[in-house]
Amino acid sequence: MSTEIVKKFADFGSAFRFNLSYTGIGVRELSRTLGVDHGLLSKYLNNVYTPKPRTVKKLCAELNYDIRYIDGSWVLMKKDEDLLSIAEPISDYVTKPKSNAIVSFPEFDDAEDALRFIEKIIQKYFSEKG
Repeated sequence: MSTEIVKKFADFGSAFRFNLSYTGIGVRELSRTLGVDHGLLSKYLNNVYTPKPRTVKKLCAELNYDIRYIDGSWVLMKKDEDLLSIAEPISDYVTKPKSNAIVSFPEFDDAEDALRFIEKIIQKYFSEKG
């Protein structure tokens, strides 16, 4: 999970271009690596299209920084291998009745992506606890 903001940008294309240049990978090389049309990547670079969060995650997998949309800006964030550092055991919790609340996960395409992420955190916690 990304933790430290490196630089902010007004648009995705600028953040993506900076990330590519910093990593030293060209558009054609990235398109071959990911199996994505280089024309589509060019449209992202030129802000013709803005990719969905899942696509941004795939694009950044081969680059040095993650790109996130936070508070109206596109930001480059340092990648961090630690998913989450949990100081206390997660054992004492109260089950609350279901409500009509809607939970939104802006970093994920859908609730299933969010649940997979949470499962990874739980697995990591219990594997470290040993």
